[in-house]
Amino acid sequence: MITRLYVVYQASFLFFTLLWREVRILTKVVLRPNESQDQLLRRFRKKVIKSGVLSTIRKKRWFSSKSETRRAEKKKAVRRMKRHQMTH
Repeated sequence: MITRLYVVYQASFLFFTLLWREVRILTKVVLRPNESQDQLLRRFRKKVIKSGVLSTIRKKRWFSSKSETRRAEKKKAVRRMKRHQMTH
């Protein structure tokens, strides 16, 4: 029976040795009285989506330089402006 759910984000930084590891608990959900496990899972998923954990992890999955990030943001802004002009 599930009573608690956690999202744990583990970041291990490899410089020359594996000496430093960081573990953070980002989202925590505790089972309420008379709550089914389906409801608990639904509440947990909503919290994870709302906190933005998954999108952050997807972004940090691969390294991107500052210029790449700027270029991508510029592309997004251009697409947003085009869409805005099409609707108005």
